[in-house]
Amino acid sequence: MKTLLLVSVLVLSSISFTQDTVLRHCNFALKEVPQSRASCFAYVVPQDDSTFWVQQYRRDSSQYLEATFEDAALKIKKGKCYYYYDNDSLRSFGNFVDNEKEGLWKFYWEDGKANQEGTYKVGKPHGEWLYYRADGSLSSREQYEVGERLSSEWYDESGKAFTPKETDEYDPVFPGGEAALMRYIAENVKYPEISMEMAEQGTVYIQFVVEEDGELTSFKVIRGVSDALDKEALRVMKSMPKWKPGFLHNRKQKVRFTLPVTFSLR
Repeated sequence: MKTLLLVSVLVLSSISFTQDTVLRHCNFALKEVPQSRASCFAYVVPQDDSTFWVQQYRRDSSQYLEATFEDAALKIKKGKCYYYYDNDSLRSFGNFVDNEKEGLWKFYWEDGKANQEGTYKVGKPHGEWLYYRADGSLSSREQYEVGERLSSEWYDESGKAFTPKETDEYDPVFPGGEAALMRYIAENVKYPEISMEMAEQGTVYIQFVVEEDGELTSFKVIRGVSDALDKEALRVMKSMPKWKPGFLHNRKQKVRFTLPVTFSLR
């Protein structure tokens, strides 16, 4: 706790605050939660135009978000918004209108190279989108109409263009498919005794990343129930075998998933 407090003070010194600045302990959706269950903390700074400027940090004090919100509940993003990887490198940036992505957005790999870029209309891809491999080479050029993909042109590693088949793209999948995943979770969850004694129940949401090789990393409790149930859900998720990795936009794709683990006393 002393270490977290020290880091928080160091972060605080680099930001311009007013006397009205609020420190909020929250989850990734900026919902205020008890400090013991918070996955993030955020500095909320009221602005003269009645908006709220927010800098959000993970528990390890790495920056996650910088954005302006229209409302004190921090539900409606407005204007420029920046997202960061946990190594503090820029992940993406663009503009929000009425809490929807609008206009040009750019996304980056963790080393700073371009990942993808294109425009949004009412929160959906619209117009031309460009996708890049981790080495910086162009992998795909695609056209969208308010979220609907109209065409794709893929490029091999030499830069030669070709037209893909619909079956060339697929999402990551648990070995055996969704039914096997649900069965795996049900067979491996062990209800903690202390949770049964205290009649704790509910759904824990775990976020993780399926890497390009199918390995699972970056596990986080996004929404928890209690310490015991959160830890058990996290244990089961971490025990899963490698998934079949995804392939999207003519490149191996790192994909972030959120899965629910439900605990119910009957």
